Amino acid sequence: MRVKNIVLLLVMILFSACVDKYKVGFFKEDKTEQQALKYSVKKEIFTLSKRYLVVATYLNPIQNLDIDRGKDNFLFNVFSNPDTFKAQDSNNTNINALNSSHNLSKISPIHSKWSKYFLLTQPLSDEEVEAKIILNDTYKLNFKFKK
Repeated sequence: MRVKNIVLLLVMILFSACVDKYKVGFFKEDKTEQQALKYSVKKEIFTLSKRYLVVATYLNPIQNLDIDRGKDNFLFNVFSNPDTFKAQDSNNTNINALNSSHNLSKISPIHSKWSKYFLLTQPLSDEEVEAKIILNDTYKLNFKFKK
C-alpha cells in the first residue's frame, strides 16, 4: 500500500513537471480580443416593436489586423436585423457588410450568428474619432473614441 502511494506520487510529479502551461496553449492570452474590448462602445435602442444592440469597435489601434491604416476603420455589430444601416456623412464614408465568418467579425466583443456586421471606413482624423450612423432611417447614433 505504501509503495503504491509512493509510485503514484512519483508519477504525478513526473507528469506535472513535464507539462508547461504556456506550451499547451490553453492559457494563452488573446491580445487582439483584449484590445478590441478596450476600444469598443455599446449602445442599445429599445422601442415597443424592436430592440437593437449596437457595438462599435475602433479598429485602428488594434494590432495584427489587415486593415487600411490610412483611414479610420470601425466594426459595427448590430444585434437584430436592421432594415437599413448607413452613415450620416455618406460623402467620404464607405460601409461594407461582412458575414459572420469574416476575420474582422470574429474580434467583436459580442459575437453571434444572429448579428449583422458592418465595416465603416472614413477619412483619418487627428484627435477624437467619431463615427455617426443611421439605423433604419430613424435612429441616429454617435460613437466617439479617443486616439
